[in-house]
Amino acid sequence: MAAVVTAQTKSGTNSFHGDVFEYRRTDATFARNPFTQVSKDPVTGLLIPAAKYNQFGGSLGGPILKNKAFFFVDYQGTRQILGSSARQTVPTALTHSSCLSGNGCDLSDYLTARGPQIGQIYNPRNITATGPAPFANNFIPAADVSPQALALLALIPLPNGAGTTNNYSGSGMESSTTIR
Repeated sequence: MAAVVTAQTKSGTNSFHGDVFEYRRTDATFARNPFTQVSKDPVTGLLIPAAKYNQFGGSLGGPILKNKAFFFVDYQGTRQILGSSARQTVPTALTHSSCLSGNGCDLSDYLTARGPQIGQIYNPRNITATGPAPFANNFIPAADVSPQALALLALIPLPNGAGTTNNYSGSGMESSTTIR
């Protein structure tokens, strides 16, 4: 829950008053997440993603005409670089290399790791009386793989961990500026 309350009164002072402030937080004091930050980022070489939070500003008030008119101004700015890391699942190296070779997609890693009930890939173009027929050995022929799927696969990074699930750890950051 949050709320913003703004109140204005007819008051002022015949002397100048003001203040300044700054609040800064950086990744120098952050702790490592042992579940998602297991290896250094290949781009930055950091174990913990870069992060900075800097909130600053000030205010000033004083007279325009003595005992008659007064002014008040303030400024607040926020600069933020937010780093995070995550563990995700990406296609295995075998899947990646076989699909991008143009000879078809070898998805046998999923069949052996998850078993035939979960890891079997079915052909939606070959319907039998019991449903779609499975691809033999989880190998999808090149004719059944669209160029759009291959273009998307080429954008996905190779795994940097073992297995068929949770096999990629990565980090990144985002930058933002707010002025009030």
